Amino acid sequence: MASVAAVRAALATSVTGISALTAAFPDGYRVSAYPVSNPTPPQIEIAEFSIERWQAMRDGAEWWTCAIHAYVAVTTDEISRATADAFVDNDPVSAAIETDRTLGGLVSDLIVDRTIQRDWNHAALNSVLTGVEYQLRILV
Repeated sequence: MASVAAVRAALATSVTGISALTAAFPDGYRVSAYPVSNPTPPQIEIAEFSIERWQAMRDGAEWWTCAIHAYVAVTTDEISRATADAFVDNDPVSAAIETDRTLGGLVSDLIVDRTIQRDWNHAALNSVLTGVEYQLRILV
C-alpha cells in the first residue's frame, strides 16, 4: 500500500516543470511536498491528507483526500484576484495531476474533485495570499 510520504512526493513531482505552469509564472514557481511556514507566491504545496479506511470490507480499498495549495499572489488589489481567476480558467494544476492518474502505479486512481479560489491569512507574511486549493480524491 502507498504511504502518504510517497504520494506527497509523487504529487509534487507531477506539478514540477510543467510548461503550462511555467507559462503562467514566467519568473518561476516553487513546489513543496510539504506545507511551508512562509510561502512566497508563486508556490504550490502538497498540504493536508485525510484517509477513509474500510471502503471494501476488511482491509480493502481506501479513499484518501488531499489538498494542494497553489499560492498565486500576495493580495493587494484586484490584480491579485484577476491572477487567481486566470489560473482557475487555465487550470494547469488539475491537468498536470490528472495526466497520470495512478502516479506511476503508486495508487489505483485519482481525480481532482474540487477547485476552490481561496485567500489564506499567513501571519508569518503579515499578509493575505490569494490562490487556488485543489481537493483530490485518491483510491488506494
